[in-house]
Amino acid sequence: MRQPPSLLPALLFLLGLCACSEEPCVPNDSTGRPPFGLLVTGERVDISLYPFDNGGCVPEGVVPTRFTAEVSGPDGQPVPNEALLGSSSGVPATLRLTPETPGRHHMLVAFEPVGGLQQFDLQVAKDRTRESTLERVPDACRTLERTARGAWLCDTRVFREGITKQTLPDGRQAVSGDVVWVVNEQETRRYVDRGDQLELTAVQPHFEGPPKALLATDEELVVLHNQRLQRLRFDGTTLVLTASTDWGGADPSSGATASLGLLLRTGDRLAVIGYRPALGNRLSLCAYQLEADRIALTQEPCQILSGSLMGFEGSVLWMGEPSPTTSLLLSLHRLEWTGSQLEPRGSLFLDETLPLIVQRMDRTSTVPVLGMGFPLRGIPARTGVPVYSPERGEVYLEHLDAESIEPQASTNLFWSSAPNGSTEPGTRIRLRPSTP
Repeated sequence: MRQPPSLLPALLFLLGLCACSEEPCVPNDSTGRPPFGLLVTGERVDISLYPFDNGGCVPEGVVPTRFTAEVSGPDGQPVPNEALLGSSSGVPATLRLTPETPGRHHMLVAFEPVGGLQQFDLQVAKDRTRESTLERVPDACRTLERTARGAWLCDTRVFREGITKQTLPDGRQAVSGDVVWVVNEQETRRYVDRGDQLELTAVQPHFEGPPKALLATDEELVVLHNQRLQRLRFDGTTLVLTASTDWGGADPSSGATASLGLLLRTGDRLAVIGYRPALGNRLSLCAYQLEADRIALTQEPCQILSGSLMGFEGSVLWMGEPSPTTSLLLSLHRLEWTGSQLEPRGSLFLDETLPLIVQRMDRTSTVPVLGMGFPLRGIPARTGVPVYSPERGEVYLEHLDAESIEPQASTNLFWSSAPNGSTEPGTRIRLRPSTP
């Protein structure tokens, strides 16, 4: 039977008192915190564990004579493992296992006759490195997009087969198939990838300032500016502004502007998400209806969102529940925009086991990345991206690249800086496999 999580800190504290009540004692090299990090399916890991895992002191000359472990997978079934005892109190014991199923794994270990009981959870990511194609561009990329014909848009540079072919104007980008939209504070541009270059097909000036978010199809673009929500359509030769409305993201009288603006879409319904002055600058979602000649605010009341924004894509919002005492997350939640409200569709409970790698929100989609940037307690540095399985109704993590440095992720791509000393510097890119 698992020890209730709420009793674990007290249990370890009491065990620590008992272990360190005798003098003399020697320093304990452990951190006083259970191991944390990310495991990967099919990869053997040797987790280092100390018999007196309390961050205090260890009685001199006192060592356990027996070390046992029980590991259960996300389905509650036992996972094969080896429990190897260290030679002294200062040498860690080793819990060795090769997980095969993605999801949360529970570890229960015991040292006898001294050292006591320890238990902790670790997430396991599904290894998809062999299913994802590795690509490279020679420069570092703040933002990254790819056309259907294979042109890489790395910030303003357009690469083909590792060679710079074009430089686009500064601005926010959105790609739909082979159509590329670029919007800055002065104009909107539409390009089409012809295979050898991006051909400019239309330009439309505007006076709304820089864009906050874009939603694109081949022929239509919805743009969120500081104060206006606009829709443009390509009629075959020119860009036509078909609708515009005030979305309340800025207060012209005070000069205050919204620090964030996001767009989600389901059918002809938009969700506009931002910190609005009119709603006390709290993160909120308001619904809009796309009609033939206007964008209308619906009758549904705006929703005030709780938690921390972690990412967004298409019709999905990723929200996290932060820990009240650390910078880690307690849980990650996937919410789907139905056209009238956000509905929960899968969660990942983390219990402060994984750090969140900071992601940029100034893209057309941003997916959270979780993991460690350095090995710890025998657990290699690994990162994972959340994936929703409709069949299981669950969120799990997928692992794409063991050599990732400060990785970023979107709906279709995973990219990172090349490791120091790499013979191919620049950006490593993985095309994300489709969700199973």
